[in-house]
Amino acid sequence: MVVRIPVLTVPVALVRLPEAFFTTYAEDAHIALHQLRDASDLNRELLEGGHSTVAWRLVGALRASGRGELADNVLATMRAAGYLVKETNPFTVAPPPLAFTRAQSPYALRIRLMWQATGVWQVSVDSNLN
Repeated sequence: MVVRIPVLTVPVALVRLPEAFFTTYAEDAHIALHQLRDASDLNRELLEGGHSTVAWRLVGALRASGRGELADNVLATMRAAGYLVKETNPFTVAPPPLAFTRAQSPYALRIRLMWQATGVWQVSVDSNLN
């Protein structure tokens, strides 16, 4: 017997997430948003399904997560397709910044968030700068 496990791509999963996920599992949502390399797959999912309301939420979430360039891209794409998009931030608490110069695994991002929450990350970064 072959068991098939359905696996969604990050853009498909983000489009299907309910708004409550961004408050209940904010850290997971934040990490998922940082897995996007560009907005092309996300734009395709939003446009194919006509998900203008979801686009509002994702544009706000991307901007709150420090991914302003991707947020602008999604916003421009949806508007160019004729949708009215009003940006709304689904996070109740602003996510901590996750600046990086290259793609990182979700595990590395989760560890970085844990370090930032405890202050260990800031102490180690500051001590290495001196």
